[in-house]
Amino acid sequence: MRFIGVHSIHNSGVCCFNEDGELTYYLERERTTRFKRACDNRFDVDTMLQAAGQPPISAQDRIFTASHSATMFGIVLGKFLDYAGEGPVCLTDRLPPCPIFHVSHHIAHIVASWMFREKEYKEPVLYLALDGGGPTTNPAEISFYSAGLISDSSLTEMEHIGEKLRYSSYARLCDLGPVGSDPLAFPGKLMGMAGFVPRDAVHEMTWPKDFNAAEKEKLRERHRREGLTPAVMASFASFYLGYLNDIKQYITAVCSRLPVTSTVVVGGGTFLALELNNFLRGMNKEVIFGPGIDDSGQCLGSAAYGYFSHTGRWPKPLSSPFIQWRPPVTQPPIYLSPAEAAECLLRDNVLAVLHGSGELGPRALGHRSFLARPSIAMAQRVSGAIKKREHYRPLAPVVTDRDFNKLFLGPRGHYMQYANRCTPEARKLTPGIVHRDDTARVQVLREQDDPWLYELLTLVGRATGAECLSNTSLNAPGKPICNTLEDFRREIFEFPDVVPVCFD
Repeated sequence: MRFIGVHSIHNSGVCCFNEDGELTYYLERERTTRFKRACDNRFDVDTMLQAAGQPPISAQDRIFTASHSATMFGIVLGKFLDYAGEGPVCLTDRLPPCPIFHVSHHIAHIVASWMFREKEYKEPVLYLALDGGGPTTNPAEISFYSAGLISDSSLTEMEHIGEKLRYSSYARLCDLGPVGSDPLAFPGKLMGMAGFVPRDAVHEMTWPKDFNAAEKEKLRERHRREGLTPAVMASFASFYLGYLNDIKQYITAVCSRLPVTSTVVVGGGTFLALELNNFLRGMNKEVIFGPGIDDSGQCLGSAAYGYFSHTGRWPKPLSSPFIQWRPPVTQPPIYLSPAEAAECLLRDNVLAVLHGSGELGPRALGHRSFLARPSIAMAQRVSGAIKKREHYRPLAPVVTDRDFNKLFLGPRGHYMQYANRCTPEARKLTPGIVHRDDTARVQVLREQDDPWLYELLTLVGRATGAECLSNTSLNAPGKPICNTLEDFRREIFEFPDVVPVCFD
């Protein structure tokens, strides 16, 4: 029997656990279609499995989905699908030969993070799922937040909040959808923009509680007319910071109502906002955070919870985020030793790294990355000329666990989940990764995480004084992260100073 997780709509993906609780396959659909976050209601899971050498779905398998499209068929956890109609749009145009179960969207988020816990938790700890919305265990019901307790042997939802918060918090950011390069449609862009607003100015602003569609359109029109002037950026940032204040109030209220625990498991795309993870750490909470914190982790969380619900135990925890399947390499590898790679970087070349399996989730962690020296000139080169990103969006650093304390203050995160303060040494040695508000979204690398990259950072540190590089996702503008060398060569213009490195 296999436990197969499927997610459709945006961030479509498939993953499998075997009967021993081992992950055997994981793939985000956009890595093969090459359409970023594209709606993908119909894809053939068998085709995806067979391409990876996996057998097709059989009657012994079980499929678990947290997809919004599952609500169309009344799929409920623990009950077989009562088939009527054309079949689940999240699978194929035919009925699969095995039963399908629905998992709460929020529970799938939490379990996707829970899979990356690094120790046992015999006593329940608090979980918080904050998201733009998703089906609960009742597929006819939509909620935006969920909270409960989770342990090595249990998961209990204690509350979820639905329609009464429909027009507050995150929902306000996404109601109207993308409009060109409108920052309101992309919370990640607002996060970068907020760093350009002086702290004292932020405190003078208020977030209008009746910020409706008409007011949003006024702000958009001002953006189109004036561009990103300081005043326009301040308005956008005020919107984002007001949203964060709403969420922080909710977190505080939940922590006061539910059992107090020193650990909090977080899930849902809202926790891509680094300030929320910092806020929890400020409450003296240990934070369990998964690299697929957004909907890219939905298929993983669905399959893992399905395994738990059927066997009474969790699958084996994942020690690495590098689980993204890629097709067999058809071209000769391009290998550079850490010493050769360091020499390239010190000559101010940019490395385009494709190393083995890709990362789970939206953030490059060294296996599908542009790596460069953390100077201002190289930051402008990578972010502006090569990736064509907005000027207000910073590049993130990857640093060895040895040099973290020299360059940064605050909690250590392996998945770029915290906003860390930069030390004077960081401003001197690595100015290209210091954001306008003196913070950085840091990936702290241990040697066991990625020995090749760790040695590269060590060699760069001997020459520069800082075991640190800028690290940003290997993708062209508007495209998903490259999964293969062919993707890189087809989609990214070959700048003469960009050196590809591709090996298993």
